[in-house]
Amino acid sequence: YYGVVASTGELLSVHDVERGLACGCVCPSCGTRLEARKGERKAYHFAHESNKECLYGAEISVYLAFYELLKKTKIFFLPDAVLSFNSCKEDEIVKYGCMIPLTNVEFHNDPTNYPPELLCYAGENCFQIILNIEDYYNESDYRSIKEYGKKNDLAIVVIDIDTLDALSSFSELQAYIESPNYKTWVFNRVIEEWDRKYREIAVEPASFENGHLCLAQKNQ
Repeated sequence: YYGVVASTGELLSVHDVERGLACGCVCPSCGTRLEARKGERKAYHFAHESNKECLYGAEISVYLAFYELLKKTKIFFLPDAVLSFNSCKEDEIVKYGCMIPLTNVEFHNDPTNYPPELLCYAGENCFQIILNIEDYYNESDYRSIKEYGKKNDLAIVVIDIDTLDALSSFSELQAYIESPNYKTWVFNRVIEEWDRKYREIAVEPASFENGHLCLAQKNQ
């Protein structure tokens, strides 16, 4: 739904360009000329002039659109930092979400490595935004992403997007930026610190036969 104007480098929505090749746009991922298809039967969309199979072209264009909008608005609503327990204990919010001003935004795209890097800075703090489009990531992926965040001491927030069709204009993207919904932390230093504190004071259960005594039964 987004193309780069070849003559200016500006990223535009398909709604804001002329029909057909007159749009003057190229694919943000592979650089191939795009044709703006604006008929009556299907939703407006871009298509590669050569019908080229462009892996992740649509997704990259949405990442770039988020980048352009974040760079312009300089705000982002962070989600609640939630500590989850592997037990019957309810999840605990250790830091409430809030709208923050951004001091800088960076976008890095390596065609051989998906997803691209979308980094947001708030003063000295930095976090990465990853888009989970149409349930692209599974539990194993999230474990790998979390390990990456730990290794690089980089906070990572995921935005869940049901379908690309919900992001055909910049106004639709804006809702995801300003809303506390659709977002979760995959790695957050605050959550990790509270997890460490809980583990430090946790009661070690006594061994019993091939297992351990149940702390709940012992009212501990």
